[in-house]
Amino acid sequence: SWRQWPRRTCHLGLAWLPEYTAKMLANTAVNEAVCAEAARDPALLATDLADYLVDKGVPFRQAHHLVGQAVQTAAAGSVPLSDLTLEQFAEISPLFTQDVGAVFDPHKSIARRKASGGTARPAVEHQLAQARRVLAHPEAYAQD
Repeated sequence: SWRQWPRRTCHLGLAWLPEYTAKMLANTAVNEAVCAEAARDPALLATDLADYLVDKGVPFRQAHHLVGQAVQTAAAGSVPLSDLTLEQFAEISPLFTQDVGAVFDPHKSIARRKASGGTARPAVEHQLAQARRVLAHPEAYAQD
């Protein structure tokens, strides 16, 4: 039936995935040092900075705007976002307090994303388990 079309299409579309992913990964080299350095970029945590303000009661749209101001301040000073002083953050919003520096911990950022599809360990383990089920029994996901 037409309701099954997306599932059949998904199954047919995934049939090639394990073989080609294995081929791709066999020829992939990961430079851990470069990846680790890139992951330390404080700009990657701008959303966490907005979440920090949301946790203090600021609507996300306003928090996003305030973080934009912080990003502009950092860019104007040619410094990373995490190197702004508490005084600079406080000029943008008095809700930025002494604990703002904790936002710039990438491990805490990863652990915070617990929703389905997130980066926290339990969320990733759940996603991997789902993928293993689909790959182990693709026929169960393709019905006529």
